[in-house]
Amino acid sequence: MLQVECKNIAAAPVAPELIARRNKRRVEELERSNYTDVRNTDLGTGLAGNRSRTTLADDCNKGRKKSTTHVRSILLYRKNLNAIIEQEGLGSLPSHVPSYLTAAAPESATEARKLCSVCGYWGHYRCARCAEPYCDLGCKATHTDTRCERRIA
Repeated sequence: MLQVECKNIAAAPVAPELIARRNKRRVEELERSNYTDVRNTDLGTGLAGNRSRTTLADDCNKGRKKSTTHVRSILLYRKNLNAIIEQEGLGSLPSHVPSYLTAAAPESATEARKLCSVCGYWGHYRCARCAEPYCDLGCKATHTDTRCERRIA
């Protein structure tokens, strides 16, 4: 069974351009996802000394009202990454000023690590359909059932 899986790596050569496109698409999906500004929420201090001095009924009523108003304001004023970039004016900054838009890293001198797409362990094998790495048959089954995106070969 192990020999069949090892042949699987050679059977699915993947173009670096395809992997770069897939990674770019995933980053764009993350950037499109909603961003919630947590700075405005009152999560409490977490100090046990302050809680012990107040009565239980006052603490529950007070916290419930605050949390509902904070949750409501968070849900009403959600921003995605593009809205935050526009609000901060990062596009109008000079090119020599470091920002999210001008950040870049040099090409890595070492080869990218092939980690299992399910559990994060060393991905010694690759899926024949989408070329995502996996580490064992259990992770392969999970990948095939839930995460395998599309055929590339």
